Amino acid sequence: MSLQSPDASEAPETVASPAPFKPLEGKVVLVVGVANAHSITTGCVKAFRAAGAHIVMTYLNAKARA
Repeated sequence: MSLQSPDASEAPETVASPAPFKPLEGKVVLVVGVANAHSITTGCVKAFRAAGAHIVMTYLNAKARA
């Protein structure tokens, strides 16, 4: 059995990275009562968005809008 060096003309196979897992892609999520940027609902919105969902949300008052 002899060891042979790989042929330099053959390029190694490239493997495409898998697409990110987006279980909520194409879904719409309704989040009600966002109080401010530090509320639990804000964290939920970020997680839903990262999972591919479209977000519809209501906020508590004009102060929470920003």
